[in-house]
Amino acid sequence: MKQHIDVYVGDISRLKNDSAKCEEYLSGLSEYRRNKCLRYKNDTASVLSIGAGQLLKTALSKYGINEMFAEYGFSENGKPYILHYPMIEFNISHSHDKVMCVISSDGIKLGCDIESVKSGKLKVAKRFFTKSENDMLDSLSDEKEKDALFSELWTLKESFIKCTGEGLGRSMDSFEFYKDNGNFNIKTFDSDKNDFVRNERLYFETYDNIEGYYYSLCSFKSSVLSRPNIDLYNLIL
Repeated sequence: MKQHIDVYVGDISRLKNDSAKCEEYLSGLSEYRRNKCLRYKNDTASVLSIGAGQLLKTALSKYGINEMFAEYGFSENGKPYILHYPMIEFNISHSHDKVMCVISSDGIKLGCDIESVKSGKLKVAKRFFTKSENDMLDSLSDEKEKDALFSELWTLKESFIKCTGEGLGRSMDSFEFYKDNGNFNIKTFDSDKNDFVRNERLYFETYDNIEGYYYSLCSFKSSVLSRPNIDLYNLIL
């Protein structure tokens, strides 16, 4: 049976100017999510967190779970999961006016990231990306194309470390992305071989259908040849 992943992307631009709707969404979230939203001192960050919580609530409802009553556990690295539902895996990201949630009931690890495309990030690439990835960027002459490629690579890298649960505890230059038949795949550093080697058990998908944004997901695969079925939902919160 093929793996299945639902990808939700929500626009929170209206939510930023609707305090009543924010309160409504906030009151319908679990204690853990409410506390997480209220910890932010910055209003924009708080609204993004509320929007992400509401998107997760929508995603969980498909599986008959009301997020308001959900109990959370946490991995060794702090990645949250829903207690009593071991096969449900989810991950959340947000940037500027967009929030993202990926979810599956197949028990596969998931990670995601969404980023707005911004200029002036190439110094970040020099610091955190591998030589091969920086060579890809340097091969482009158009600055806008460089900014777009940086954003795509960054979302891929973030989705990977969030999928594994390592987060920023894993160095960004301990793995790298390369293109194979137009698609990005990953190589991870093998200390025994002192080189990067392909990892065929990971699946990546990148989207750029929202103007000014890239968003990516990463999942482990049940077999080397398998590709999950993916449903994509775009919502206005």
